[in-house]
Amino acid sequence: MTPSLHTERSAADRWIFGATLALLVWLPLPWGSHRPWSADLLVTLSAALLGLRLLAISAGQSPFYSGLARQLAMPLLWWLLWLAWIGSQLWPMDADTLRQLSPEAAQLHFETTSLLGLPTVATISIAPSATVDAWLLSAGYACLYVLIVLSCHRDRGRMGLVLGVLVASGLFQAVYGSLMVLSGLEWGFFEEKRFYRHVATGTFVNRNHLAGYLELAGAAALGLVLADLGGRGAAHSWRQRLLDAIALAFSAKMRARLALVIMAVALVLTRSRMGNIAFFTSLCVCGMGFVLLRWRGYAMRAFLLFSSVIAIDILIVSNWYGLERVVERIERTDLATEGRAIFLDEVPPVIEAYRQVGSGLGTFAYAYAPFRSERMGEYFDHAHNDYIEFMIETGVVGIALLAAFVLAHALHALRMVIFRRRRMAAAVGFSALMGLLAQAIHATAEFNLQIPANAATLLVLLALAASCSSVSERPRPEAPQGTGDGARQMD
Repeated sequence: MTPSLHTERSAADRWIFGATLALLVWLPLPWGSHRPWSADLLVTLSAALLGLRLLAISAGQSPFYSGLARQLAMPLLWWLLWLAWIGSQLWPMDADTLRQLSPEAAQLHFETTSLLGLPTVATISIAPSATVDAWLLSAGYACLYVLIVLSCHRDRGRMGLVLGVLVASGLFQAVYGSLMVLSGLEWGFFEEKRFYRHVATGTFVNRNHLAGYLELAGAAALGLVLADLGGRGAAHSWRQRLLDAIALAFSAKMRARLALVIMAVALVLTRSRMGNIAFFTSLCVCGMGFVLLRWRGYAMRAFLLFSSVIAIDILIVSNWYGLERVVERIERTDLATEGRAIFLDEVPPVIEAYRQVGSGLGTFAYAYAPFRSERMGEYFDHAHNDYIEFMIETGVVGIALLAAFVLAHALHALRMVIFRRRRMAAAVGFSALMGLLAQAIHATAEFNLQIPANAATLLVLLALAASCSSVSERPRPEAPQGTGDGARQMD
């Protein structure tokens, strides 16, 4: 079925899309969905909504465009390979086979527990129940990813709606988290906070995880700003200038820009060192990259746009709300006593023990426990480094699969920025690249990708990019303040 871009959507199609948007808003609310019941709800709702979407497509109530099957082939293959690899970690095997693949897992399964009379078969995963939960969560992510692609393919209006919902959700988290700090109420999700008091956490447990979510919502907000940069022609009368100023004040661009400022304030209030570094670094790198790759003819205007974001957020707004405290935390960091630094000293033997096939997705705490020394005063249920955690849990094969997935989407998004004429498509590519870079930086010191809300939101940005094709067509030169023709090219 190949309907036109303007095909009227059915009520069922609109209802499913509305429920999908509601799910995106819900994800960060119950402690970032980092609870067994909320993670299960994510999986159930994602699978149910995808099933309804497929039923609607089969019944002709939802469009399925030509070329979409080909476009989805590689992502679907990747998801199948990922789920198959994690599933293989649950495959029962005898002692000799397991000793060849993972001597450490064999020791934990057999030698250490031989006196308990356990069965003579075991799995690569050292905690199979945890890996089963992680496999189901991965399946839920896959369903959400495909659901977003099917919902938004060739529909720039829906892409803008998804970005707008992410911005609205990030704005709520920013306002709520900031109010809890400034008012002294210190509530999280329907209960009083026990940890990270006096810093913004929103409805997350950990301030770093709110920072990670704001990085993604901020990327979506800046994408909306870029998508709405077209304007009217030059005004030649005071009346036209006044009308243009009023239109600008109520435009989607200004609303997204205001949301970005508020999220920047909340990001500072989290006092997250790496969160602030990741956000502003990704903003600078991706912003300047966007200028060089797409706006070369208007480099000065684009430079002023991104510079204003950084100047207003850092030099003015953020200083009012304690940016100097974040700087102080960075300066006072003592690597000799920092838990993450001690962990980095202790983790190489863990990586060596499990690098071949992994310990099983979701089993880091069990894998690290035998190697933990008395120096480590903190309990680490996660590695505070996503790269290390995935390496230990999934081995070199898992890391290779993750790298392939990220690299493919990054290159696809980059091509969208360079070659797509439509501004919404280029803006979606920008948001995906900025979100990826921010999470890649933050992942060196935190475990945001182990938090379902953050991992799912990043996948939503990547799915939006995947829902756009990358055409080998250079964009026409466009300025931040476009002419009438430029405005007509907007999405």
